[in-house]
Amino acid sequence: MAIFKGAGVAIVTPMKENEEVNYDKLEELVEWQIEQGTDAIVIVGTTGESSTLTTEEHSDVIRAAVRFAKHRVPVIAGTGSNCTREAIHLSEEAEKAGADGLLAVTPYYNKATQGGLIRYYTEIAEAVKLPIIMYNVPGRTGCNILPETAATLFKNVENIVGIKEATGSLAQASRLMYLTDGKIDLYSGEDGIVVQGLSNCLVKFSKCCTPVPGDEIVGFITRGYGVSVHRKDCPNARAALDPAQKGRWVKVTWAEAPDVMFSTSLEIEADDRDGLMLDVATILTSLRLRTSEMSARSVGGGTAIVCLRFGVHNLTELENVRTRLRGISGVHNVERGTE
Repeated sequence: MAIFKGAGVAIVTPMKENEEVNYDKLEELVEWQIEQGTDAIVIVGTTGESSTLTTEEHSDVIRAAVRFAKHRVPVIAGTGSNCTREAIHLSEEAEKAGADGLLAVTPYYNKATQGGLIRYYTEIAEAVKLPIIMYNVPGRTGCNILPETAATLFKNVENIVGIKEATGSLAQASRLMYLTDGKIDLYSGEDGIVVQGLSNCLVKFSKCCTPVPGDEIVGFITRGYGVSVHRKDCPNARAALDPAQKGRWVKVTWAEAPDVMFSTSLEIEADDRDGLMLDVATILTSLRLRTSEMSARSVGGGTAIVCLRFGVHNLTELENVRTRLRGISGVHNVERGTE
């Protein structure tokens, strides 16, 4: 039930000098984006002045964008709010206007609990039939949708189909994909980690390079289409590649793990920060590693050493673990420990 595959652009809401919406300029922007090959239009998202438009302006701009797009590309309407009733109202208005889907940011400033987020998104979803993408940008809202919460919503609410992840945490995105068996539509809201996400099997979207660099990539990102990206050396992975599925999602499944394993250790040198151990643990969990030991110590100068012992099946798998761990924010080095 993906709303779109590819790259969606967040359109600004152009204004006249008298602070009224400039609909002529808005039409030009929508037309230009479609001509340039953009796969979806995101209207009145957080980039589009959604928090400063009046409720009436918000709905009017959505209707205008739908009219200008003329069904050539999907129009995703930003309808999130820090007031659930307003979010529901905006979502209903977007559905009436003919939007193809909704992008609902978490309630900002309120710092909702995880239970509150479940209720917020569930109530919005129950009010409309449109597919919904959750928008997780805690750096701006002060509220983080934890992977377990996002997975619960995805599994239990039919029209919640995806999430725009802008936490900047590869570990969090990886954990979410693991909890949803890779089925949730994951859109990047953080440009700085798109390439790392591709190399770490986290992304189900894109309009990036063709093909993705690296001989080990078994799926490719092509302009205007998306495929599930997986690496041959990820643990127990096998990709169901079918030439007839060109331009479609490539399904990734898990094979049974071999019984033969050997124990090894790694030492991670990283910034001594809150959340470091959680990010490491999340990577290990997402890789389904059998970890027998994990500890950390401060070594001064704002640096910490994390020591791990776990089981792997071969050196290729071990190198993949090291690669994933190097992708954690603040990690400087990952070396083999003393066996």
